[in-house]
Amino acid sequence: MSGWVVPANATPDPSVVVPAGTRPATMGYRIGAWLLDGILVGLLGIIPFIGAIVTGAVGLNQRALDQVDTYGNFPFDGVTAPLIKANLSLLVFWAAVYGAINAAYFVVSWVGSGATPFQKLLKIRVVDRSSSRNLTVSQASLRWFVLNGLGLIVSLIVLVNMVDWVTKTPTNQWLGSSYRYSGGLSAALGAQYTLLSWGSTIWSIVLLITAATNSARRGIHDRLAGSVVLSPMRYPVPWPGYPPPPGQYWPAPGGYPPGPGYPPGPGYPPPPGSYWPAPGSYPPPPGPGYSPGTGYPPPPGSYWPAPGSYPPGAGDPPQPDPGGSPPSAPLPDAPPAESPEDA
Repeated sequence: MSGWVVPANATPDPSVVVPAGTRPATMGYRIGAWLLDGILVGLLGIIPFIGAIVTGAVGLNQRALDQVDTYGNFPFDGVTAPLIKANLSLLVFWAAVYGAINAAYFVVSWVGSGATPFQKLLKIRVVDRSSSRNLTVSQASLRWFVLNGLGLIVSLIVLVNMVDWVTKTPTNQWLGSSYRYSGGLSAALGAQYTLLSWGSTIWSIVLLITAATNSARRGIHDRLAGSVVLSPMRYPVPWPGYPPPPGQYWPAPGGYPPGPGYPPGPGYPPPPGSYWPAPGSYPPPPGPGYSPGTGYPPPPGSYWPAPGSYPPGAGDPPQPDPGGSPPSAPLPDAPPAESPEDA
């Protein structure tokens, strides 16, 4: 079974082409890469965060800091000024910068090399479902939006609204002792938090289920973008009818020529008067006057017979005639006739 792989287009979905030597990636590797990529992109958020502080998009309100009671049990009870001051225009700008960093990380990776850094580490690739080429910019952008962008945009909207609420609310109303008995955040922010927490979780579960239950592991994001996630074959995979049952040979009757992805090769069908393989066995025993030749067994990834090795071709030694009779021994020379002088 050395070199044996599933042929191209072996998935039940006829619109998906899986090149020989690959298979749809398992969910474990995909989820692992997605989580690791998410951690890395989250760390990249330090860049817009520092930019927001440096440019004054968000910062602490000195007036509120002056009102803090550093000796009391509830130091924020007397703070009537908002704790945070912000420039919402700059804040929206830096939120958009982070969204662009997130999108660029995935889109550039998929378009350029077919995989993010952690997808490469786990040996999986995101490619076009029919050509197996890297995604186009439009495909990669759509896949990112459905997979990550939708939840990210909602999160950034909630974050900006929360900062806006904090900049307009006295500190003692959300950090003082009365906060325990009040309604906490506003009803509008509470609804947004509910949408963010439940909505993003449910959406992630939907994407996971649609990918896990699809024959080619294509979730909603892959179906909309026309993509498929592939990984290399890590071990040989048997094909129906192989290995053959005892006393039979492969290909099974009716199973040759091979299916899609396996071109018929030289030597099949056999020329008139010969056979392939020998009836009732595999590998075939040498037939009358035939020898296996140097092309048997076949090298990995090919099949037998190899060109010019079976049946013997031009230049091979002549073969005996299995149906003829052995030649008779040559008769001895007749003695010379007697001359008249000898008589």
